[in-house]
Amino acid sequence: MMTSRARTIGLLLGLLLAVPCVSALAQDQPANPPPQPDSSAGNSGGAQPQGEEEVPALPRTPQNDRVPVSGVEDYRLDGINLGRSFVVGQAEFNEVYSTNTNGAATSSGAMHDSISNLQGMLSLQLLSRRSALNLDYRPGLLVYDRGTVGTEIIQQFNITEKFYLRRWTLVLGNDFSYLPQSPIGLGGFVGGGAANSGIPGVGGGLTNFNPFFVPGQSIQTLGNRISNAFVGQAQYTFGPRSSVNFSGTYGLVHFFDTGLLNSRDLALRLGYDYTISAKQTFTVAYSRNQIFFSPGIPGFSSDSVLVGYRRTISGRMSLIVESGPQFSHFQGGVSGSSTRVAYHVRGVLRYRTLRNTIELSYQHRLSEGSGVLVGAQTDLVSASIARIVSRNWTATTSANFNHNSSLNQTTGAVTNFHFNSWNGNISASRRLGQSTNIQFQYNVSRQTSNVSGCINNIPCGSVSLNQQIGLGLVWNSRPYSID
Repeated sequence: MMTSRARTIGLLLGLLLAVPCVSALAQDQPANPPPQPDSSAGNSGGAQPQGEEEVPALPRTPQNDRVPVSGVEDYRLDGINLGRSFVVGQAEFNEVYSTNTNGAATSSGAMHDSISNLQGMLSLQLLSRRSALNLDYRPGLLVYDRGTVGTEIIQQFNITEKFYLRRWTLVLGNDFSYLPQSPIGLGGFVGGGAANSGIPGVGGGLTNFNPFFVPGQSIQTLGNRISNAFVGQAQYTFGPRSSVNFSGTYGLVHFFDTGLLNSRDLALRLGYDYTISAKQTFTVAYSRNQIFFSPGIPGFSSDSVLVGYRRTISGRMSLIVESGPQFSHFQGGVSGSSTRVAYHVRGVLRYRTLRNTIELSYQHRLSEGSGVLVGAQTDLVSASIARIVSRNWTATTSANFNHNSSLNQTTGAVTNFHFNSWNGNISASRRLGQSTNIQFQYNVSRQTSNVSGCINNIPCGSVSLNQQIGLGLVWNSRPYSID
């Protein structure tokens, strides 16, 4: 058994280590930088081709080019960007000890196991004068030594492309993941929000989706599932201060052989942004959502009016706050009024200094229910701090709390069903060479609920404490230019 497992791990390590070879081939090609957009484009002093309207120059960070406050892309601090096309890769191997791999509700029923965690990452950016494409691909494999769960596969693929058409900016994107359980149950293996976005050590990569446009999975459950969200947005700029945008998204969560509820979400949004100053933007928006569930289970719709504000200091700080009433309409509700009035809130603060990066976020929203509830009122709180301790050491600590409660209109319960999940993570990384780090991780999580069992007796109620301790190696390539 160990021989077969060693062969499997050896084969996958060989495939992942092929990434730097491919990148090296790209490096050996002639390095002729593509023509860069005129930095004066958009200013009165910039020369424009005769007979053509003004074409906006590509921004320093394409993700942040006049991004609508409530748009499909989430504004963030400047990340990796060469001002040109490039590819960057990563390979990671960890040995992790977990105390509750089966998600048991009691410590006596919890099964412990050691896990070999093998992951890779490939990010690609392609820039031209009128478009910017960003792509992230993250494969992974979890091999359980005692077979308490079985070998699990992780696949994450995200892509966005932006088109600059004079006064129009078009965005198309897709967020896809295939996971063996909910992200919060995987701890430090994959991203689960602001605290652990993307593969540890790399963050969320180049793509950056607004979490409100991606199906939520904030209740801890076991079982393979696909989550996918397709997004599209058109933005028209009237002038240097105002713009209008229209977006549409279609998201789904599909579970395999677990009895959990599949869901689909169709959303449309119309927004107006006004730039008060170079650092401040005001927005007002209207959105319409329609949520569908497995056959035979009625869904519901909601209408929201949002008012938002964003303040930025380039490269150092960004603050986003948005809120507004949300009116939900139910058909075939089993209890209470067929109309429910709530509110939508989102707040994100990101701050960076030479040595520290801090992120705080809060969400209050109506969600699909994570496959457990027929719709849920969801609250998400997260915080993370990353610090460069010295030339060779970096440290990160993060924590998040998720609360989900059922809706009377879909459950009919006198006492609402609720789930509380929390997670904490501490990691430290030491540089061993130019591109290799050794990584130490500790993750702890727990879930409590007033429900002993879920749909078809799936064990997704209370989950006893799960602790994960890991040690691993991370290889990071440098960005290789693509001509």
